[in-house]
Amino acid sequence: GPGETLRTEREALGVTVREVADTLNLSMHVVQALESDDYKRLPGAVFARGYIRAYARLLDLDPEPLLALYPGQTNGGDANHPVAHEQGI
Repeated sequence: GPGETLRTEREALGVTVREVADTLNLSMHVVQALESDDYKRLPGAVFARGYIRAYARLLDLDPEPLLALYPGQTNGGDANHPVAHEQGI
């Protein structure tokens, strides 16, 4: 998943988990869950995708390749939200 890339880039930039959490208005546990690809600790696939996108942008990374690595991503839709999948969102 995208977690290792996010963690590696954060560390390379010398940014702490606390700084990411504060900047994105997330708890440290959410940032840690993202970095460990532990999506079961997050409130849902839609939120996880938004968090990945925001975190990537914070680190000046293109979010799309990271979102493609997200395990909830299937055929351009969101596996946990069939309506979004049917509509191609």
